[in-house]
Amino acid sequence: MKLERRHSYLLICVLALVLVRPYTSVRAQNDALVLTDVRLPSAAVGQDYTGRLRAVGGVPPFVWSISSGSLPTGLDLDEDTGTISGIAANTGNVTFSIRVQDSQGRTTDRAYVLAVTRNSFRLQAEPTSQTLTQDGTTSFSLRFDIDQPFNGSINLSLLSDLPAGVRSNFDPVSVSGEADTATSTLSMAAEQVTPVGTYSVRIGASSGSLSQFATLNLIIKAPAPRITSFTPAGGTAGTTVTLRGSGFTGATAVTFNQVRARFTVISAQQIVATLPATATTGPLTVVTPNGPTTSSTSFVVPQYTLTLNPKVIELRAAGDASYAVGFTGRTDRLIDLSVTGLPDAIEPTFTQDYLDSDNPRSTLRLRAAPTLASGDYPFTVYGSIGPVQRSGAATLRLLAPTPVLSALTPQRGGSGSSFGLSGSNFQPGATVEIGDVGAPVAQINPTQIVATVPNTARSGRITLTNPDGQSVVTSTVFLVEPPQIASFAPRSVSSSRGSTLIILGNNFADPLVVQVGDRVLDQVQYVSSTQVRVPIPPGLNPGQVRVTLTNPNGQQAVAPQNLSVTR
Repeated sequence: MKLERRHSYLLICVLALVLVRPYTSVRAQNDALVLTDVRLPSAAVGQDYTGRLRAVGGVPPFVWSISSGSLPTGLDLDEDTGTISGIAANTGNVTFSIRVQDSQGRTTDRAYVLAVTRNSFRLQAEPTSQTLTQDGTTSFSLRFDIDQPFNGSINLSLLSDLPAGVRSNFDPVSVSGEADTATSTLSMAAEQVTPVGTYSVRIGASSGSLSQFATLNLIIKAPAPRITSFTPAGGTAGTTVTLRGSGFTGATAVTFNQVRARFTVISAQQIVATLPATATTGPLTVVTPNGPTTSSTSFVVPQYTLTLNPKVIELRAAGDASYAVGFTGRTDRLIDLSVTGLPDAIEPTFTQDYLDSDNPRSTLRLRAAPTLASGDYPFTVYGSIGPVQRSGAATLRLLAPTPVLSALTPQRGGSGSSFGLSGSNFQPGATVEIGDVGAPVAQINPTQIVATVPNTARSGRITLTNPDGQSVVTSTVFLVEPPQIASFAPRSVSSSRGSTLIILGNNFADPLVVQVGDRVLDQVQYVSSTQVRVPIPPGLNPGQVRVTLTNPNGQQAVAPQNLSVTR
């Protein structure tokens, strides 16, 4: 008897499964396909229009079409999205039916009347997306642009359900259509229990047959974290700091005055962090998925700046240079001093190798070996408190010896002649000037320079300048001798035939100018510092004329005799 009952029970269960499964499957497949929008927003002639239809039930994707009637002229239906858009051309109430078909071939239709009018308005929300924290508030600004004001009101309403625990309020809920523009505010408040998430909120505005819709995006988030305290109140790099507060779960960053630190989340109420080496005094910040929080007080890192003066000292070999080292700011610990970057040939010494509030100054002395080459030697002084370092940079400029002049020979000469300078500490590449005119250097060694008097030089002191900028000037003036004409030939020329004049003398320089009487001659041939040849063309006025010669530096010579010009 018990066995028969057991078999009967099993048979009933099997029959139940067989009967229920097909019923459930058929019911899922037969979910009604429904067009949810019962009306469309009104349109305005000549203005962009967008109205989107929505369907529930059925099996996506959907295909949209017009089953009867037609859309207002200028508007089109997107068969993939169910969006009606375009620019309406004519006013009037246009009736048509929309059909939606799902992927299983099921369809549903709904008739619509779309009002196209000139007395239209547009609803705009700013912004279209807002974040609302649990136990917080937010708002959307609503603006109505009324193309042709009318005697009536525009009423606002919610067209979709709000998330649990969210309250809303339109202020005002109704605006006048008599002005070009009108505004309202949609305020929202969330309770602590409101579920976190992103929600779509649809609102509508209507006035008689006119209507407009807007879809808002509402993001519900948990409250941001909060720092209530931290210990210790300050420290140097490597210090372990405990932060207390709330909402620390999932923290992604901890910073000390915007410098990221290593940290461990102990609980939603506690974080342990390590002060990084580059942190400075400032607030602490914890960043979580729900936002950041910053402490109301600052974590104190010893604040000091190392000073090093002067920045550059020029020093001769085997000399001493002294730099003042100090700090500004406050510290309750010793600042250890060190120096880097100097070659072995420069010996550094501190009068004291630390600084503190009682001993805020020290002196760094540098001594250079006599064999050290001239040049710039940059270095850095560090002031350290544990891993915290501050630094100052300076340069020791080691100068070569100043050039010395002992003799100038000869002390006079014409253009193109040579002169010599004797002395010491002459460097390769040294330059020589007579007055302000450069004289070409022919030979140079540490004690001797041979140079040439340039054609454009005039009498003046001679300056020798080494490549490092150090210079020396002769105590005597070098005399640049003017040109002298000793004679010329022929002594007489014919006015009708012309001739070639040969001038002899001293200190001639090229290019020079030869003048006979008041006529400047062309094609002057410079032969040497003692001879010049120049053609005399026909056409000179007969008589006795003076012959003059002018060097490039402006010095002039006049022949002791006149040139005789015959007919």
